[in-house]
Amino acid sequence: MPFFRTMAALTLFGLVSISMAPAAFAATLTVHADGSGDFPTIQDAVLASTQGDVIELAPGTYTGPGNTDVNITDLMITLRSQSGLPGQVFIDCNANSNDPRRGLLVLGAGCSGTLIEGLTIINGFGYQNGITSAGALLIGNFASPIVRNCVFENNHAGIEWNHGGGAVYVDGHCDATFEGCEFRNNSAYFGGAVGVNHFSTAEFFDCQFLDNTGGRGGAIWGNSTNKTGCLFARNSADEGGAIWGNGYNDEYSANCTYSGNSAPVGGAIYALPNYGSPVILVDTIIADCPVGEAIWAPAGIPVQLSCSDLYGNAGGDWIGTFASQVDQDGNFSANPCFCSPETDEFTLCEDSFCLPGHHPWGCDQLVGAYGLGCAECSCSGPVSTEQTNFGSLKAMYR
Repeated sequence: MPFFRTMAALTLFGLVSISMAPAAFAATLTVHADGSGDFPTIQDAVLASTQGDVIELAPGTYTGPGNTDVNITDLMITLRSQSGLPGQVFIDCNANSNDPRRGLLVLGAGCSGTLIEGLTIINGFGYQNGITSAGALLIGNFASPIVRNCVFENNHAGIEWNHGGGAVYVDGHCDATFEGCEFRNNSAYFGGAVGVNHFSTAEFFDCQFLDNTGGRGGAIWGNSTNKTGCLFARNSADEGGAIWGNGYNDEYSANCTYSGNSAPVGGAIYALPNYGSPVILVDTIIADCPVGEAIWAPAGIPVQLSCSDLYGNAGGDWIGTFASQVDQDGNFSANPCFCSPETDEFTLCEDSFCLPGHHPWGCDQLVGAYGLGCAECSCSGPVSTEQTNFGSLKAMYR
């Protein structure tokens, strides 16, 4: 090969090598709860990170300065437990209203693609410029992280006005995604578990919201959110036992189960008419609200339901502007027949109308978040796949 071609090839190889260097040399940094590992605290590891790095936390409980109020700003990294699963790595904020402290802050557009995975964040109490928010995780300033397989338990942001997001607050043009997360026993006035505000959006896939409390939205408050395959059980609030949506975006649930949520107005879902976006439920169960109706939506707010089961809610099931939908588009009212809700087992008995092929109106897909889990419970009468009228369906339960 002529000399100038050889030099050109070497030069090109060098340029390619340099351009690939950030991806090729992304580092994995380790932190141990006892201060050993590559860095003594989580914050120290974050400060030493560059784009694409992975910070792995060894099993243990992380607390104190550098392990709480960890700030990730304009940096796309992965922060995870070594296994990627919760239950082994705990960030214990050990906080209260007199000594507020949260787990993590993910801030800035540069955090798009940041992954938080397999962490359990507990005992947080949030604050922000004198307004309490985000007991465990604050997402702000155009950040778009993914939060996967995390648990948020016993976090709080106050139960008075302007206190939002007991566990998580998504604020300021953000787009957050939550996958396989659990929110339990969190509280705040605006969103006992999660608050979504200021032109932000949030999507939830296969998440669980259990025993959270709030003034508006026992589980979720704010800009309407997308939820797929999620469970909402025993959440409570003054308005919207599980969900309080302001109508800024569609209030959307697909293959979700709402059970035992309670609020005087909107036992499971409360829809504010401010912006007029619809409430859309597809293949969803709302059952057993001890207080309040299944959905509260004023006149003028479209409520669109298909293949959904509203049953046993103290304030009413198919009522108001969507009452006529009970026998349309595969909707029905029947005991969903959960296997063991008292032990948080919301799979379905073999004779449930919510199983594929068992629907009274002929829907072929699963209704609710979980499928077959136990034998027949003799709770819903004979399984029917034939089209029938609502009167004959009701007769099965007398």
